[in-house]
Amino acid sequence: MNIGRATTIAAVMISAGLFVALAETAREAEATFPGENGRIAFASNRTTGEGVNNPEGDFEIFTMNQDGTGLTQLTENAAFDSNPEWSPDGGRIAFESDRDLFSDIFVMDSDGSGQTNVTNNRAFDRSATFAPDGERIIFDSNLSAGVDNPSGDTEVFSINLDGTDLAQLTNNTARDFHPVFEPDGRKIAFVSDRNFAPGIYTMSADGSKQKKSNRGSGVAFASPGWSPDGSRITFASDQEGGHDVYVMRANGAGQQRLTVNGLPTDSGPVFSPDGGQIALQTNRDGNFEIYAMGPNGEHQTNLTNHPAADLSPDWQPLR
Repeated sequence: MNIGRATTIAAVMISAGLFVALAETAREAEATFPGENGRIAFASNRTTGEGVNNPEGDFEIFTMNQDGTGLTQLTENAAFDSNPEWSPDGGRIAFESDRDLFSDIFVMDSDGSGQTNVTNNRAFDRSATFAPDGERIIFDSNLSAGVDNPSGDTEVFSINLDGTDLAQLTNNTARDFHPVFEPDGRKIAFVSDRNFAPGIYTMSADGSKQKKSNRGSGVAFASPGWSPDGSRITFASDQEGGHDVYVMRANGAGQQRLTVNGLPTDSGPVFSPDGGQIALQTNRDGNFEIYAMGPNGEHQTNLTNHPAADLSPDWQPLR
């Protein structure tokens, strides 16, 4: 997977000794649509706990209440299902799965039913997020067949939920990944390592007017996530030495570091629909857990507290 928001599903150790390089793509990008705060979707390789049915110990999609209670498992198969993303109305979830060998984008209802394959090709399609109308998604992919991507690097694409009308939004020899719609749909934030200067970029919804937004320097940037009012972007970066969570105004000004943990990795930040909290993934406790904190980094609280790896949180909007 790509480095970076969801971008750590960093090297996660499974009990059998297998390292899963989900790198910092866990919750590669998050779109937070405004509304009341609903449930939190996330990926986990847990095999124990009430209601858990995961004998293979692979990553499946779960949801929980805002306080970590009420766990519900939505997927169950021998593949890796990860990076859940709620639709604007809170009724559906987009996610990625390698159940057909390559990583494809799927969509399902909020209770796990109606799982539908949106992309189906010999490429790695990841980081799906909904458009504000709920009928289209954007994602990153190394797809090269039938598009303008001869080098097979990672570019940003959009597609209808029925798999039609594929459109390529970025086109260069760098990696463009972790795309996410601004809540009003006018802009897309994404990560790019173009010009040997990795960072957070924005572009218009049609792929035009691409420009770098952040003013910091670093090796890894990932997981941009808009605030529900579109005024701020939260992201993960190592620009001050540790992999931490930051927030900045949408124009890149006023960067604020929200977590300071040194060697542990804090990443995959996503605003709550009311804008009052940020969920993230962190391995500060020795394994990856889902935490929540205030919008300025205050009151950091472990929501999952489980020995398995819990990754890629996304908050359900209720309207």
